[in-house]
Amino acid sequence: IYYVNTDREVVILEAKDGKTKKLSTIGNSGVENYIHDIYLKGDKLITVGKYYRSGSDEGASGIVVYDISDRTDPEVLYDFSQTGDILSSRMVGDFVYLVTNDWVYKGQRSVPMCGTYDSLNSMGVSDICCMPEPHSTSYIVLSAIDISSGTKGKSRTKAVLGASDEIYCNDHNLYVTSAEYDSKTGTYYTRIVRAALSGTDVKFNKTAKVRGYAVNQFAMDEKDGYFRIATTSDRDGM
Repeated sequence: IYYVNTDREVVILEAKDGKTKKLSTIGNSGVENYIHDIYLKGDKLITVGKYYRSGSDEGASGIVVYDISDRTDPEVLYDFSQTGDILSSRMVGDFVYLVTNDWVYKGQRSVPMCGTYDSLNSMGVSDICCMPEPHSTSYIVLSAIDISSGTKGKSRTKAVLGASDEIYCNDHNLYVTSAEYDSKTGTYYTRIVRAALSGTDVKFNKTAKVRGYAVNQFAMDEKDGYFRIATTSDRDGM
């Protein structure tokens, strides 16, 4: 049994013959300060969380991959971080996909950063694209991390300029929605951005716009090559 306790630690319990026994506890330092998700893949445990960078009031998000072949003594294999608040994460096979919403303000850095807990570097402009008519100075940052790469920590990060709200993900595509408001007509729209997923190869490659707004992630899915979304529209403020 693996769970996150009130001290934000991951506890590993052995469950046998109707009884439980604590085997180990993964501490709450670094990325584990505010755990968002945990995943298990064979003898690897992956934590997803948010932390505040040393000497800065700016937060970042990231993952830590542990070797738990000895459940009594977990060992860190590697970590990965990127700027922004966690929107969501998904695990598909041997790959963890981390999505953050990274706001950039005047007088601060102009592009997202990614790397390790100890070393974050600015993203290259060739990995960043822009939504049509962006309505805010925030980025959708999407990283794919290969948890089977041992201590090498293979990863790839892409970003798109524009606000983000909800996501839907399957094993080959990730969709991100962004609410837009037309003040001239008083109409809400939803901008949809698709990212194709293939291991660590991630590409933002399609965009569309529909009327109304999506209530949550459960208003979206994909079936037989079609993306489906249910939106809500208000009339006269009702």
